[in-house]
Amino acid sequence: MSLIVEGLKKYGVSEEFAKGLIATPGSTVPTLLLAGGYSVNEYFKKTGISAKEIVSNANHLIKSQVDIHYRFKVELLSCLVDLNIISESFGAKLYYEKEVLPMPNKPAINSLSDVDELEIPDPKKDGRMPVILDCAKLYREKYSKKGFIYSGVIEGPLTAASNVVGIENLMRGMKKSPTLVHKLMKKV
Repeated sequence: MSLIVEGLKKYGVSEEFAKGLIATPGSTVPTLLLAGGYSVNEYFKKTGISAKEIVSNANHLIKSQVDIHYRFKVELLSCLVDLNIISESFGAKLYYEKEVLPMPNKPAINSLSDVDELEIPDPKKDGRMPVILDCAKLYREKYSKKGFIYSGVIEGPLTAASNVVGIENLMRGMKKSPTLVHKLMKKV
């Protein structure tokens, strides 16, 4: 057995999962189910807790993901449930309905020419970034010894940028103001 498999087993990872991670012939490659909307909606139906409260509270967020883990036997878990974490931390406004994930409502800036006004967010206090960090800590404290594997993911820079300035502004800016788009991409 490889040193990698042995090392992972020390952290509670099953031998089968570890072999999949290193693509051992005959093993199953682990999967990450990004079922954010589904997990939040299912947790809402189960508990009656609104989607806004679920995605704004690390305890509810982790429980929504763990429920999906048990239901579908998914190997990897993540705190990412929607693609608005970064843009919200920059000041974008979101619209919430009771049962579903938040949706972009108002960009953080109205024009690419305002990109210099954007301040780099503090992950410990801005938007729901602290919730994501708290959720990751809860995974480590409550679930890592049970063989759960946490996958730290966040939306990509193009998605984040489109929600910071608005998708239409970003797309037009790619043609008309590529320098400003690059500046925005570096910030997000």
